[in-house]
Amino acid sequence: EDALIWQDVVVEIEGKITSIDKKGFVLNNNVYCQLDENFSVKNIEKGKSVKIKGRMIGYDDLLEELKIDQVKILKK
Repeated sequence: EDALIWQDVVVEIEGKITSIDKKGFVLNNNVYCQLDENFSVKNIEKGKSVKIKGRMIGYDDLLEELKIDQVKILKK
């Protein structure tokens, strides 16, 4: 399947933060970004645009979200 070619690929993307939880945030309502352990959600604001770098880990059919982990924020 096409999604498998993106598995474990490091990507950089930009988007607007649309929601936040304890471990990360959602960009543009459809990309879940799980933060690297060295980053905290304390400095993250809903509605702000950010550029992130992380590892693609898959697609959640139920939530219809792309999942990225080990996320580092490059630019706020």
